[in-house]
Amino acid sequence: QDMLTVRVNNRQLINRLMSQFLQLDIVGSTMMMKLLDRKNKISADEFKRQAIEIFGSQAAEGLPKLAKMIGMKSVDDLPSELADDESVRQLREVMQLLRQKGIENAVFDVTLMRGLDYYTGMVFELFDNSPENNRALFGGGRYDGLVGLFGVEPIATVGVGMGATTMQQFLEVHDLLPKLPSRTDVYIIPVSKESLTGADNLARKLRDEGVRAELDITGRKIDKQIKAALKKRIPFAVFVGEDEIASGAYTVRNLVESDEQKVGAERIVTIVKDRRYDGDDDAAFEL
Repeated sequence: QDMLTVRVNNRQLINRLMSQFLQLDIVGSTMMMKLLDRKNKISADEFKRQAIEIFGSQAAEGLPKLAKMIGMKSVDDLPSELADDESVRQLREVMQLLRQKGIENAVFDVTLMRGLDYYTGMVFELFDNSPENNRALFGGGRYDGLVGLFGVEPIATVGVGMGATTMQQFLEVHDLLPKLPSRTDVYIIPVSKESLTGADNLARKLRDEGVRAELDITGRKIDKQIKAALKKRIPFAVFVGEDEIASGAYTVRNLVESDEQKVGAERIVTIVKDRRYDGDDDAAFEL
């Protein structure tokens, strides 16, 4: 849990704070919510400038209230006149339920807006605590009216959306990506564009015999193809040229032991399976 922070708020509470605490009308409230949603993406000076524009002639009274609101770090810091509001009750209940479930990294965040307008209740986001990726990984919330806009019976709904890129960065930053070994047996290297068809035929033949074969179709230089096989930790490279296609004998290089031999397709199958198994049909070979 120390890797993540669950930030929680309630859109009904946000509406109350905008109208009752900041004294903004509907247009001003919408603009302020969008500004708060961007708060961590713009400078403090730019945030203040835009807030002054939203408050207009009431900026002298509004800015101190906005600063006070942003400083509310717990539900207990909310204005006393909102203590009995249904949205506050829901927040307290959710936070209590999370603690009962052993989730200790959930916090109330009064600035959490979830920019989309269709949210009607609880909203949440999960943030990566790492300074290298301090951003929302995914989030969502309650929306009661959205489904009804599509001509069906309105139902209360909770949804969540995930950022694929941010999740990948989270896994990378915290070293959580599994280091899976390659299960490919042979890397087939066409030595020329003309030998690609023959190399493809060999790949299909080997696959039919249960050999896991990868065919390089990039047309890049041979040394780069070999480097690709080494990077993927594939144990064998098979070189396919016009001579090999004509004779049916292919150069097979053991990339682990750095030796070569020239053999037919049937022998490649045997070499691979001898390497892959050690008396147990389910034991995958190791480099």
